[in-house]
Amino acid sequence: MRNCSWDTFPKTEWVTPDEICTFTVWIVEGVKEKWSRRTQNVLNVLLKSIDFFARWIFSDLQFKNKFIRIQTQQLRTDVLIFTSHCQRQNQYYHNNLPH
Repeated sequence: MRNCSWDTFPKTEWVTPDEICTFTVWIVEGVKEKWSRRTQNVLNVLLKSIDFFARWIFSDLQFKNKFIRIQTQQLRTDVLIFTSHCQRQNQYYHNNLPH
């Protein structure tokens, strides 16, 4: 999502848990090893790795059973899942699903 402009701003939408089939945790495990286990620190790492427009997407999340799907130009779907369970465990999942 780096270097995106208004013309290429990705479409976002909320999805339900049934639409999420599988996910991987290796990206977040790497973040957890480097940073403390506090939820805000993990979010800060994610925010530093994406651009201003993506930060706007995250600014309104309340971290309770929220699912956000970001459709990218590479015809795949990137999913960031923020649930109450993940918040307790300080885990965030990133998923690449077929479009």
